[in-house]
Amino acid sequence: VLTRWREPAPRLIWIYTIAIGAFYGTIQTVPLLLSSRFSVTEANIGYFVMYLGGMGVLVRSLLLGRMVDRLGEARLSRLGIVILALGLASTGFATGYPMLAAGFTLMPIGTAFIFPCVTGLLSTVVSSNERGLYMGVQHTFGGVSRVAFPILAGVLMDHAGVGVPFWLSAALMVAVIALVWIAARGGSDWQPSHETHAAESVGA
Repeated sequence: VLTRWREPAPRLIWIYTIAIGAFYGTIQTVPLLLSSRFSVTEANIGYFVMYLGGMGVLVRSLLLGRMVDRLGEARLSRLGIVILALGLASTGFATGYPMLAAGFTLMPIGTAFIFPCVTGLLSTVVSSNERGLYMGVQHTFGGVSRVAFPILAGVLMDHAGVGVPFWLSAALMVAVIALVWIAARGGSDWQPSHETHAAESVGA
């Protein structure tokens, strides 16, 4: 993953790692942003958390399957990256409830599109006897990201401002968009390789 990051499987793992860090690293600090800008307290923050979780459940249960059928996992994951970037930026810049509502709506939609699709794509670009290995590596990188990003976000909030972690996370997602676009233009798309097809045929 570190040395062959241009290949489809490592690239998908990096996209998963950055996206899960960008979302879960900043979502842990949302109470601080809400408290600072909207005077939200422990008495009413549950409504905001409920909205975020509810949006994720609705998108995954009612919309995700239809969108996969219509766009395919590769396109939908790219769309999810864009949506997550917009949601993070909107939340970071929010000083009123309309912008905050936009961010809180876009973030769970983006993650609902990214994580299942990237995991599904990863299962198709590696051979069947390596899927468990690659899934384990993906979750290991994702776990490290979910620990490191909140720490960094907290430091940034203390020293730079409550919106900075969201802006930087959005910038990271824009960088991921650029990575995906460059790879696609170069013909290195998320498609099963010839070696994968051959291994599947031998296995069959």
